[in-house]
Order: sequence, then C-alpha cells, then structure tokens
Amino acid sequence: MAKKYGVAILGAGWVAGEYVKAFRDHPLTEVIGVYNRTPGKAEKLMKQHGVEGREYKSEDELFNDDRAVAMPLGGSAFIAAGCHAADAIRYFAGEITEVAAFSAGPKIDMNYQYDPVTVASLKFENGAVGKLSTVLDADTPYIFNVRLFGTEGTVQNNRVYSKKHYPGSLDYWTFPTIEPSSGDVTHHPFVPEIAHFLECIESNVESHASIHDSYKSMAVCFAIDESAKKNGTPVKVDYQVEAAPARA
Repeated sequence: MAKKYGVAILGAGWVAGEYVKAFRDHPLTEVIGVYNRTPGKAEKLMKQHGVEGREYKSEDELFNDDRAVAMPLGGSAFIAAGCHAADAIRYFAGEITEVAAFSAGPKIDMNYQYDPVTVASLKFENGAVGKLSTVLDADTPYIFNVRLFGTEGTVQNNRVYSKKHYPGSLDYWTFPTIEPSSGDVTHHPFVPEIAHFLECIESNVESHASIHDSYKSMAVCFAIDESAKKNGTPVKVDYQVEAAPARA
C-alpha cells in the first residue's frame, strides 16, 4: 500500500541522506525521488539507504511530479550553510534590519559555482550591531562560533564571563556542554523533526518552527547575497511576503 505523503528531495549531499532515512522510516511518508546536479549521485544515495525512488533529470521534472512535496537546495554560501548562523543570531539578538556584505571566490575547491566565503556586517532593530560569516573553502575542521557580547555578561562558544551573575570572576570560565564542533549531522534530531512535521500536517496546526519564521532567516540570507553582489553596498532586509504569481 502506498504511503500517504510522497517526498522528493533536492540535492543528494550528506544532510539529504539523513532526510532520506527519516522519511523512509516514517509510516506516513515515502521517498518518491531525488534530484542532484551530478548524474548518478541521487540514485546512489537512494540505493545506499534501500529506497526505490526516481532520479530526476532536472529540477523542473521534480516539481512537475504531482506525487511529491519537494525538500531544500543551496545556491550560495549563505543559502547552503550560513542560513543556520542567520537563524541562530536572530534567536539570540533579534531581528536584523540592514546588512553589508563581501564575498570571495574559491581557493581550494574550484568546483564551487558560487563564492564559498562571505562576511556580513549587521544592524539590528534594537540598535545592536553584529557580524555573520560563512567559510566553506578553508583548511579547517568544522566550527560554529558563537560570540555574544552584552552589558551584563559575554558568551563565547561554551565560555562565559559576567561580573553581575558570577561575582568575583576574573576571567572566562568553561561551561561543560555539548558543542556543535562537528559537521557530522548524523546525531541531529532528523527523526523527531520529521515526526513533528507530519504531526503538524495531520493535525492541521502550525509548527513552532514555522515557515513564516524560516522566511525571515532566509530574507537575511538573500539580503546578504544581494549586498555581496553589489560589492558591500548596504541592503535593507525585506521581511514582506509577496503573493506568488498565478500558475497557468
């Protein structure tokens, strides 16, 4: 018996494999197919995880398959990876109103179809300023740096300093916790994420991680990309959602 929801995935990279497994094992979903720019990579991914899906020849072929609901694909350094930093900084510091960014081309992996290094300065609604960056082309292990400087204390990754909350502190002290110090996504909660997603669909309720909030993080990424293309010209972040054009 066919499952209730068909899923098509754009991209056959590392994260896609975890989504394939999660959708494969959920009782309401099946992976209909995968598209990847490199021929054969999608089919290899599906075989690796025991999925008999379709390898789409193009993105249009995927979107024209009415059996499936499509899932994400990166087209810039911030869309592919920096979006997580944009998400995090909005959670920590509030909404961003304006960005100014610069990017640099590849130095190690010349196969990148976009600049793999981008740095952006930010203005926030509350008057704060900050910085976001994503570096995909460097000789370094995976790192996800978080530095928050505040009037009542500062956090740098898992190091904390605060005269107010920790009187007598002379320096940063280390908070023992799990850090995002690896690019390996196998320990990420894909299974409960997909279970929550399907529960929202079945119950017709909005998720706490809604598309409306995700849109705001992507709006920041789009503004950063636009500014980088304009060689650092400041760009206002547009949070307004425009109506999609009607399809014939």
